[in-house]
This record gives sequence, C-alpha cells and structure tokens, in this order.
Amino acid sequence: MAEGAARRGIGLDARWLGPEALRERFDVDAGGALLTRQAARVDPYRLTYALLQRVRRRGGHVHDRTVLHTLTPGPRGVRALTEDGASVHARHVVLAMGYANQRWLEQRVARNRSSYAFITDPIDADVLGRLRNTMVWESARPYLYLPAALVPTAGSGACLLLGRHLR
Repeated sequence: MAEGAARRGIGLDARWLGPEALRERFDVDAGGALLTRQAARVDPYRLTYALLQRVRRRGGHVHDRTVLHTLTPGPRGVRALTEDGASVHARHVVLAMGYANQRWLEQRVARNRSSYAFITDPIDADVLGRLRNTMVWESARPYLYLPAALVPTAGSGACLLLGRHLR
C-alpha cells in the first residue's frame, strides 16, 4: 500500500480495489489493484517531433538519427559528442531512454535481460468493455505494461502492449 500512500501524498486520488471490486468494475480476476483516475499518455513520436520543432523555431539545432558517443559535464553545461563527430554544447541534457540510460549512469540500477512490444489487430470496442481507456501496469516481476492499455492507438482500434524481464 506504499504506492497508494505515495500517490495520495502528492494529491492523486488513489484507491485500492480488492478482488471483488476489481472483478465487478473491470471484469478482471486478480488479487487487487490500485486505481488512480489521473493518468497521462502521449504519442511519444508526435511529442518528440513537436518538441524538436519548437527547438528549431527558437533557433536551436537538432541532430536527428544521431548516436551519442560521450557526455562531458563542465562548469557551464554539458558537451555532447556524437559518433559522427558533431559537438553540441548545452546547459542541460535530458536522457529519456528508460533502462537504456544505464550506459550513462555511474551505478547500475537494472539489468535488462529481454523486453518485448507488440500491437494487436484492431479490437472492437465491445470486446474491450470496461477496460477501454484504461492504463494497466502490473507490479509483478517480470511485469506486463499496457501503456495505452487497451486504448485504441491512433484511432485504429489496435492496442499496444509492452513488457520487460529484469534480473
């Protein structure tokens, strides 16, 4: 219940649903679930594209499809060197790569054995039932993560499912 308390501590409405309430409300058989009404989902490609366009409009440079070779912090920011030799100076660098960030961290935080992603054929809204427009994140290890969780992607009716095995 620490997760629920943490969410409530930052002002989110988080409630525990026991097995009966979970089955009744979502037709899911499980030991229980934490229900939080506030959630966010974005199309990562569209969001990234929009952010990069804003950078360009403000006079910044974008190095698309570029592999980062080294990051060197300095007193006035960070110097990033790409594999093709371009040097970029920035006040801040955001590494939004999930577990792929491990390369840039001094201390190992995870060891990824395998991960998977798949997308379904279109699913009729009636089949999705009460889970339509619901994000699901299983807390088991290994876990299953449904970031668009039975939410039709791009209006197609297809669903994206992701998972990862950690050791």
